[in-house]
Amino acid sequence: MRTLLAALLAATAITPVLAADLRPPAPAPVAHVAPVISWTGFYVGVNLGWIRQQGSVDIFGANADTQRVVDFAKSIGIPTSFNTDDDSLIGGAHAGFNYQVHPYVVFGVETDIEATGIKGHDRWDVPPSIRGLNAASSITVDEKLTWLGTTRARLGFTPVPAVLLYGTGGVAYGAVKTTAALRFPGIIQDFSASDDQTRVGWAAGAGFEYRFTPSWVAGIEWLHYDLGDKSFTKQVLQPNGKPFALGINGSPAVAGIKSDASGDIVRARASYLFSF
Repeated sequence: MRTLLAALLAATAITPVLAADLRPPAPAPVAHVAPVISWTGFYVGVNLGWIRQQGSVDIFGANADTQRVVDFAKSIGIPTSFNTDDDSLIGGAHAGFNYQVHPYVVFGVETDIEATGIKGHDRWDVPPSIRGLNAASSITVDEKLTWLGTTRARLGFTPVPAVLLYGTGGVAYGAVKTTAALRFPGIIQDFSASDDQTRVGWAAGAGFEYRFTPSWVAGIEWLHYDLGDKSFTKQVLQPNGKPFALGINGSPAVAGIKSDASGDIVRARASYLFSF
């Protein structure tokens, strides 16, 4: 009996110790995970910057007999090539879509439309050194770019989640108006020809974007565009309004005007991203 009582007392003393050992361990602290930034989604925005256009206008003969007259004019110092470089503000809107295929890689497509103030102009007035021409003789050329748009693919790299570095390239299109006026009193009737068309070319560049909130993105972009060259022709008349008869075959005098438009844009941009 005395032995049984001793065993019960021992068991009672050991039970609390065993219970303490069997308690579940305290849960480990939960590590904080930063939210993942995705560039996938549609976006719209505005941009404003500076455009520098390298323009040129050349006058040539549209047939062999007229080209001989143009070559003679060049030989006595009358220019046939003119510089229409100009620069101005450029601004507009853009829209696009990004798709992040990898934590560091973003594909996208973007289109934009811009208004510009490009008005390239050049003028030649006859110098006293060229004898035999009326002192009022002159050549004036103008080249305007009223609007410019692009549609481009983009390929970007995200060195850190909130920064996107990208290259871009695609199609460019814009409204180019070219005008040429020739005045040689006593030799030809005052001549003026113009062409106003939408041209299509290409554009390529690079940019940087910073996502300073989940939805707002600021950036800087450089683009080079080339709308190519375009030629048009118009007949040149005598002072009395009658056609010329040049060469053996009596060819009409037909002047050709070729204009070229390309340039560079640097612009700041702000976009709102509708992320998925």
